[in-house]
Amino acid sequence: MKKILIVDDEPDYLRLLHLRLSGFGYAVVTIDNGNNILVTARNTKPDLIVLDINISEVNGFEVYRLLRRDSGLSHIPVIFSSADASHYGSFQRNEYPNALFLAKPFGNEEILEAIAKLASNPPSRR
Repeated sequence: MKKILIVDDEPDYLRLLHLRLSGFGYAVVTIDNGNNILVTARNTKPDLIVLDINISEVNGFEVYRLLRRDSGLSHIPVIFSSADASHYGSFQRNEYPNALFLAKPFGNEEILEAIAKLASNPPSRR
């Protein structure tokens, strides 16, 4: 079973996404802020992270950079999510290997397709 870590500071959205993904057979871990993401990721060893760009305390793009600097976490694919469509431009302008962007709200088909796409292109472990 694949394990997914969801990081989002909106409690209702966090619960909804947890229910959706666990309903599709994924083991789901959730956290509601960016402060503990590295510790949580090290402890839970997720196969994928769904990361809100506008989480409290820290920007999701910065969290991505921190993940990539950590040798134990750098291989984990990330799905960025945001209700602010302007973030898509930031996502496209910069280099974010092994990551995708989904605009909120997204449906089951969109999230499952993104997970499948990232799973089918596993990164090389360095």
